[in-house]
Amino acid sequence: MSAEGPASAPAGGGGSAAVGGAASAGDKASAGGSAATPAGGGGRGTARRGVFGGARRAARAWVSFWDRREHPASLALVRIFVAATIAADYAQVAALGLVGVLWAPAAEGGLSAARPGAPLCQAFAWFGPSAATARAVFGVALASALCLGVGLFSRASALVLLLASAQLGHILPDGDRGIDTLLRNALVVLCLSPAGETWSVDARRRRGAWSAPAGLLAPAWPRYLLVAQLVVLYFSAGAQKLSSPWSAAGGYSALYYLLNHPHYATFDFRWTGRVYPLTQFGTFMTLLFEQSAPLVPLALYYRATRERPGRLRRLFNRSRFFAAWVFTGAAFHLLLAVTMNLGIFPWGVLALYPALFAPREIMAFLSRARRPLGPRARADAGGPAGPAASTPLT
Repeated sequence: MSAEGPASAPAGGGGSAAVGGAASAGDKASAGGSAATPAGGGGRGTARRGVFGGARRAARAWVSFWDRREHPASLALVRIFVAATIAADYAQVAALGLVGVLWAPAAEGGLSAARPGAPLCQAFAWFGPSAATARAVFGVALASALCLGVGLFSRASALVLLLASAQLGHILPDGDRGIDTLLRNALVVLCLSPAGETWSVDARRRRGAWSAPAGLLAPAWPRYLLVAQLVVLYFSAGAQKLSSPWSAAGGYSALYYLLNHPHYATFDFRWTGRVYPLTQFGTFMTLLFEQSAPLVPLALYYRATRERPGRLRRLFNRSRFFAAWVFTGAAFHLLLAVTMNLGIFPWGVLALYPALFAPREIMAFLSRARRPLGPRARADAGGPAGPAASTPLT
């Protein structure tokens, strides 16, 4: 933005006339003191108007930001991936026959400390702490995860899954992992979002098609909150890596130790001693990736406003910071899934990654992927190029 200053006085005689006029005006003002403006009065009024005007503009911008609309494709992918991750986790627990072992009360052979005087959760308080109640809560959680994945009563399914997962966490607090909390945070957003408006049974029931039309616009703020969740997750993880193996003082040895820890490693990684500098580089890059997460919203904003001027904007867009950051994150989690026993953690975090992309980018990618399949497949994906996004976080 630029501001224009007052025009300069004309050179020569015009300047003298201006000076003489000012002197005459000064004499008149001295003669009629009552006509003079009180000193500072106009300045204070202008300052007040400037402050209030700035506050109004800030309030309008804040409301406009949270009221932006876009196609629900990104949220739909998050819904599908989150539900699939949770359902797969629960299905594995059931296949291993661990439902009763994990969530039944100790009196019935389980690990839960719940008892009639201390039910630990609302389900046990209502129906009694028993293995049957634990299995019922687990069954509700699994069924609601499946319903959420296919988009059947999407909002209600997300809410039921959120509550059932929380109940399981209360029954066995030691078995409630950080990734469970992260996914419950995502479920809070999903149950308040239009994630079921496309690629869902709900869309089929309402409009007769599995996918939403390209022109359908829904609130974008749920996607913004998921982006914020990822930023907080990564930056807090990086900020809490304070032990010496994560620093130069410890030789950036954290990754080497983890890969050779029998509790975490999925294979025999003793050979990493021969490529120790590579593990040091991996440790350093992990820290750099996590601690650079606060730059992601800025990079997204600059991508969406690339036509505007600014050196920092050009630097971010030319460096492809966002693409490099997303690629590093995806590779990081895929390597974790292959090399370490971390359960659903890598997949649960990756399930939120579609929120980083604007719906128009996702729809354009799907259109290119479906191009060999013909025009019908492209139409099912939402159109040749997908809907236009009206959001700065693209």
